[in-house]
Formats: sequence, C-alpha cells, structure tokens
Amino acid sequence: MKTTCLSRVQQEDNFKALCQMTTNMLDLEQGSLASKSRKRALQLPRMVVSVVSNMLDETHFNIIANGINRDRSLIFYYMKMHKSNLRSYPEYRKLFNEVYN
Repeated sequence: MKTTCLSRVQQEDNFKALCQMTTNMLDLEQGSLASKSRKRALQLPRMVVSVVSNMLDETHFNIIANGINRDRSLIFYYMKMHKSNLRSYPEYRKLFNEVYN
C-alpha cells in the first residue's frame, strides 16, 4: 500500500515538473495551465501535458485533473481525442512532439 502512495507522490511531482517545463517552453505565466481561461494558448498546452503525462508515467486522471484545475472527465476526453488531434490538428501535433521529446 505504501508503494501506491509513493507512486502517487512521484506522479504528482512529475506532472508538476512537466507543467513547469511546458510553461517555460511556451513563455507562459507561472501556474497559467491551472487557470480558468479557455484561450487556445492555454487550452492546447493543457491537452498536451495531460496526454504526455498519462502516456509516460501512466499518471492517474485525478492527479492530472487536480494539477490543471479541471474535471477528471475532461482528461478522459483529451485521451480519447489524442489520435484524432495528432492526425488532423497541426498545432497540437507540433506541440505534442516538442513536449514529448
């Protein structure tokens, strides 16, 4: 049981680091991914950070949702739309590749 707690803490730390890296890379304001803004400049990085975090660390959707101040169901939607976005949304594809690498 303690491994799960440690794993959860590691996932939270890794997710925060990924958000920080993405924020710095895009020259966004500190903590802006958790804001309530619906602007594309913030929405797109939220989508990418959520998907990358889940793909790399299998971060739980609740951790991601809490980290970006959104509902867990939105994270399910991001994951569901990932293949479609990667194929048909050039801005998403470019940002995803930058963050993933």
